[in-house]
Amino acid sequence: MDGFHMWGFTNYLASPGSYAFGLVANGSDCSNRSGDGEVIAGSVSVDYVLDAGGRDGHLRVRFATDARFYLEQTEAFAGAEPLPPALPPFKGFSTYPGDYPLWHEGLHARSDEYVLPVHHLGLTPRKDLWVIAHAVVCRGYALLPPPPSPPPPPPPPPPPPPPPPPPP
Repeated sequence: MDGFHMWGFTNYLASPGSYAFGLVANGSDCSNRSGDGEVIAGSVSVDYVLDAGGRDGHLRVRFATDARFYLEQTEAFAGAEPLPPALPPFKGFSTYPGDYPLWHEGLHARSDEYVLPVHHLGLTPRKDLWVIAHAVVCRGYALLPPPPSPPPPPPPPPPPPPPPPPPP
């Protein structure tokens, strides 16, 4: 979008449905192509579901990396406008991921997701919306710590008490 100093993508969803987008790492020129150091690091899937009356439903935004990457942080925005409002003291709209209302950090994971009731998005009875998904990805999934070891098995039960001595 013109007039902004940060790059990124905002995605228009004209109607409910399932959508898939590439998760571009190092995409500094907003081209969504794998040149100049850019690489598709994974995918973002969006499921936009409305009930039969179009008044309720949910939005699911899921991030998934391929085996070469992992997620450290995700941010997302969904709403009736292409961009979220800027946080005070700024006015207008923002392209800064820190202004997106949904965020998870310290993930160190291969996937993450947000599930929101549609009524939280202020869209009813609208059916179209805009979605932005941003992630901080790192190379080297092998650097992730191994999964935790299972807990040790419980100790064996105590032996049964000895039989009582025979009567005299």
